[in-house]
Formats: sequence, structure tokens, C-alpha cells
Amino acid sequence: MTDNAINTLFYPFETERLEWPTADNLCAFINAKAHPELHKLPESTLFIQPFKPYAINLPSPFSTIEEAMPSTKDQSHDIALIALPKNQIESEYYIAKALSALKENATLICAADNKAGGSRIAKTLAKFNLKNINQESKNKARVIWCTKENIDQEYLSKAIENGSPQTIGTTHTQAGIYGWDKVDRGSALLMEHVPKELKGKGADFGCGYGYLSLKALEKAPKIKFITCLDADARALKAAEQNLSAHKDKTAFIWSDLTHSPTLKNLDFILMNPPFHEGKKTDSSIGINFIKSAHAALGKYGELYMVANNQLAYEPALNDIFFKVDKLFEGQGFKVYKALK
Repeated sequence: MTDNAINTLFYPFETERLEWPTADNLCAFINAKAHPELHKLPESTLFIQPFKPYAINLPSPFSTIEEAMPSTKDQSHDIALIALPKNQIESEYYIAKALSALKENATLICAADNKAGGSRIAKTLAKFNLKNINQESKNKARVIWCTKENIDQEYLSKAIENGSPQTIGTTHTQAGIYGWDKVDRGSALLMEHVPKELKGKGADFGCGYGYLSLKALEKAPKIKFITCLDADARALKAAEQNLSAHKDKTAFIWSDLTHSPTLKNLDFILMNPPFHEGKKTDSSIGINFIKSAHAALGKYGELYMVANNQLAYEPALNDIFFKVDKLFEGQGFKVYKALK
């Protein structure tokens, strides 16, 4: 999600194409992000945001849409706003949940960056049989608004089913979680180089649905405990399910790891840090993960990390760690072991 999409989402109100909701209106803002106009929404507005760096700047956010809208047939809301994500399944799920929450003839407003699905919003809404669509382009993004009426209930149910938490094989996951429907190649390579002798108390930074933690616990029986941390609340819920056989050895924390966590004196950390902010490659995210890992490790603690070849993390690792070894380079990845 980009600022372009959020700024454009409010354009129909700013240009008086739509009236701002009143205090009596029930409003939901899905995939919400802080914006100067938020104060114009009713105090009762549901703000839904699973990504902690965005959620912490919102008034009373819900971490997941399932938490905020447990019923798929609520039909009590007057207005729903959605900052649509790039993932099409996730986008359709948000739209379907919003339509389920809206009254008949209520207003749906969606926006997306032009490079992240803005051009396909109208076609997506048409799948739900939404008509009389209004749209505007602004800020390199597109906003579309329409009235809920005569929804295709069969397609709505399908979109909710496809986007809800689900199981693929034996893995609990959900569309929108990073790498939600596959095993990440970098993570698989990292686990090939994590030693079976790994022991003590550690953490999985940016755990996703829990792949690294699960494989580490299976491979290294001397591990006493792993704390899984991720900025995506949906990922943590999936990870907790995937690691349910190891309840006595795991904990889960919703955390923005670009800032130092409260964990200290760890024996090891595993991580495959993210390197995108929206569509833009941003190596500073991984560098901040490295700094957070160093702060959380105890003396002689070990960091095992994988990164794409083009990301220059060696200077950051060498600047703060006592010793850095490159365990593997190939297939587009580098695997590091860093000793504090």
C-alpha cells in the first residue's frame, strides 16, 4: 500500500463528490493507514490494519478483519473504505467482507496505486455485480466508489472463502501473508545451512507463517525455545497454528522489527528479512533487522540470515558483529552466520 492510494481514497470527499459520513453513520476503513483526514470519520469507525507499523498510528485499530468483522452477514454499515493491496485474492476478500458489512444501498470506496492494481479495480468490482461505478485518477492512483445493490452472492461467498485463513497441504496460511502459498526459496536455503547442533533460546525475526521456526525445531532438538516475531498479525496467527505441536517451546509477538525488540540475551536468531516497502526495494529494512538482531543477542549469540544477492548487507553485518561468515552464495541468495 502506498501513500498515493491513501491520499486518493479521500478524493471524492475532498471534491464534494461524496459527503463526509456523520456521527450517526457506521463506517469501516479496511487496510487503513494514518492520514490527515481521519479525524473527519466518525469516532465509531472500525480501523482494520494487520501491519503493525501502520496500525500503531491509527485510533483503536483491529489487527485483522476477522477480529473486526467476525460475521459475514452483518449488513449494518453505511460506508466502507478500502486501500486495496496488490494481491488480487486479498483485495477481493477485503471487498467481499466490506460488502457483507454494508447495508443495501450503502457506499463502497476503494483506491489503489496505478502500479498495484489501480487499473483493475473496476473489473474486480464488476465480478460482484457492482454497477453505476464512479472513478477518478489522482496522485498516480485510482479511486472508485459505488453503491451496494443486487450483489452476486455466489461470487461474494467465493471471494470470502478464497481469502480467509486456510490450510494448504499441512500449512496454515492466508492470502496477503508474505509467500503465503509457497515455501520461500531463500528460507529453504537458510535451513540447509542452520546446524542441527543449534541450541538454547532464540528467535525467528519476520517469522511469516512459521516455516523457519518449525524446520529449526524439527532439525535441532537442543533448541529450548523460539520466539516468533512479525509485523503482520495474520502471519503470527498462522505461525501459532503451524507450531501448535511445539506450544511449550514457542511464543508469538506482534512486532515492528525495524525497531529493537524487548528480547535480550538470545543464543540465536533466524531471519529472512523483508526488503520491500510497497513495490520499492528498500535495503534499510533489512539493515534495521540486523541492528535489532544484534541488540537482542547475548554475547557469542549467533545470527543466521539469508538475503537476495543484490542486497548489500555485508557492511552492516561487519560493522556491528564480531565475526561474519558467508556460508553459501548461489541461486540468487547469500546465507550468513554472524557472531556477536
